Amino acid sequence: MTKIVLTADRAVFTNFSGAEPLGFGLCIPCRLVPWFVEYWVLAPPTPTDREGRALYAPYPLCKVEAALLAAGFRRRDVVVAPPEKLGEVVDSDTEVVGVHVLDPQGLAPVSWTLRVLMGGGKPCTQYEFEKLMKRLTQLRKRYRFKVVVGGPGTWQLKGFENRFGIDVVFEGEAEITFPELVSKILRGEE
Repeated sequence: MTKIVLTADRAVFTNFSGAEPLGFGLCIPCRLVPWFVEYWVLAPPTPTDREGRALYAPYPLCKVEAALLAAGFRRRDVVVAPPEKLGEVVDSDTEVVGVHVLDPQGLAPVSWTLRVLMGGGKPCTQYEFEKLMKRLTQLRKRYRFKVVVGGPGTWQLKGFENRFGIDVVFEGEAEITFPELVSKILRGEE
C-alpha cells in the first residue's frame, strides 16, 4: 500500500535524547562507543505509530514529505519511517525509498577529525549508514523498489552507487524537484 518510504540512518533519525550536541558523539569511531550508549543515549529509537510511521522525524524528511503531499501524492502513499521499522512499512507496493544522508562515509569535518584524534576506525555515522543500506539490500531481494539518496552528504557517495545499491543520487532542492523525480520513477522512466 505504501508507494514512497522516506528514511535515514539511525545516526540521523533520532532526537539525540533531547540534546543535539550528543549527536557529535556519533562522529566518534564506533569501536569506542558501547552499543547501549549509542542506541539508548546518543541515538535512541524514534517512536512510531502502529503502522510504523515516525511520530517525529528529521526536518529535511518532513519537508520532502510535505512537498510530495503538496504535489498531489496521497498521505497513505507516503510514509516517513525510522530505519528499524522499514521491514514493517516496505511492501510489494513500495516503488521508491528515499534516504536522507548527512555523513554516510564519515568524511565530514567532525567525524574525520575525531577519527584521526582517536586512533582511526569507522565512525558511528558511517556504520549506521552502511547498516541501513544492507537492510535495504535485503528488502530489495523481496520487493522491487528504487533507492534514491539525497541530502548534504551525497558528495561522499559519488562512485559508490553500485556498492550500496543506490539507483539515484539526488542533488538539489528536494522540496522543489523530488516530487517530479518520484513521478518519473512511478511512470517507469529512467
